[in-house]
Amino acid sequence: MEESQIKHWQVIYPAYINKKLTIQQGRRVGKEVGVANPTLPEIAQICQSLGLKSCMEPHKGYPKNPFTRGRVKVLLKDDDGQMQHDTIMTKKALLLKLCQLFPKLKTRQENPDGVDAALEEEKALEAAANAEPAPQTRAEKKEQKKAEKKKNKKKGKKKCC
Repeated sequence: MEESQIKHWQVIYPAYINKKLTIQQGRRVGKEVGVANPTLPEIAQICQSLGLKSCMEPHKGYPKNPFTRGRVKVLLKDDDGQMQHDTIMTKKALLLKLCQLFPKLKTRQENPDGVDAALEEEKALEAAANAEPAPQTRAEKKEQKKAEKKKNKKKGKKKCC
């Protein structure tokens, strides 16, 4: 699709339907309706299953949090003003329909909390496996604290000019 055609499509950021965010952080649906950690491919997949034209833009940043990357642009009505879907007339209706269809995705049936939850769980298990046992005696605790201090100690300050 050409850039000029996509320019006027509705923009959907994953933050709009993420139930783990607050309204101030960009959530636009109720927490009870929202989805945990939605991803761009999932949103695009649902839009395509609804018969809506969509375009993923993974390089675009979310204005409220520029470090959050990606958005999906969706065509709700064409240049003539004809709606592309019978029941979805507004952006809000689209967001609610997305939330309603998310649990039916195969990826969500395997992991209801999304990809981020699975990654966090793996990291926690790795950290637990790699962690040193906690010191038992007072002397061991003191030694560990000294070692930690030494490790974190700043080296001498450099003088400017």
